[in-house]
Amino acid sequence: MMTITELCEATGIKAYTAKETLKKFGWHMAKGGPHGHSPWHKDSISGVCPYKPGKKAGASVQADDQADEPEEVNLDAPAISQS
Repeated sequence: MMTITELCEATGIKAYTAKETLKKFGWHMAKGGPHGHSPWHKDSISGVCPYKPGKKAGASVQADDQADEPEEVNLDAPAISQS
């Protein structure tokens, strides 16, 4: 898993652009937790966030333990308007 900083260094794009592009493709990070927020992730098909606030610490899913591989996001693709 890459951090936003690593993603920016690898692609040469700015942090704001990387974050906004991830959001447009359904990725997010939940607020709260031991580090102030969860890692960037895409929720399962059911739409349930494994990092939903209020869960017990033992019930949360760690990013490395997720069975599904995240789908690849092309940051060079033009943004798709959802209006």
